[in-house]
Amino acid sequence: MLLFILSIPPFWFGLVLILVFAIELRLLPPVGAYSLHPTLGSILTHMILPMVTIIVATLPSHAIVIRNSALEVLSSDFALAMRAQGLRRTTFLIKVVKNSILPSLTQLFLSLGYLFGGIYVVEYTFSYPGVGTVIASAIFSRDYPVLEAGLFITTLAIIAFNIAADLLYPLLDPRISYVD
Repeated sequence: MLLFILSIPPFWFGLVLILVFAIELRLLPPVGAYSLHPTLGSILTHMILPMVTIIVATLPSHAIVIRNSALEVLSSDFALAMRAQGLRRTTFLIKVVKNSILPSLTQLFLSLGYLFGGIYVVEYTFSYPGVGTVIASAIFSRDYPVLEAGLFITTLAIIAFNIAADLLYPLLDPRISYVD
């Protein structure tokens, strides 16, 4: 089921959400960042559909990585030795999570890079003002300097997220060290 949800393109899922919740049920606004008069309630209401789209687009990959890394740790000799020691269930689960956190952390920071770059499609789908809308209008008007600047900022953000992940590894797992 997670792989099926992961294979749905975010713009298509966003369009389905607009069709169901904005056009058919008339519960939420279909596009924009706020109503005629921006209030906190208006801004939050307009954020619901884009946020649901982003969460549904990224959550399955996190769940798959966490599940697979936990299963790998559970099938290791380390887990067998912990079971043989007779550790309490909560202590056992804490140690399993601690040892399976690094692949999850990598996935989290890679998805932050994806979110920074992939959110542009969702912004454009919901006519939400942001960098995605600027990049899309730069593409359509062939404004190459603006397009280059937007893609450069995206690239810098993705590099920064990957460096942050690399710097957090030794803090989470003392066995990892970048100094010999």
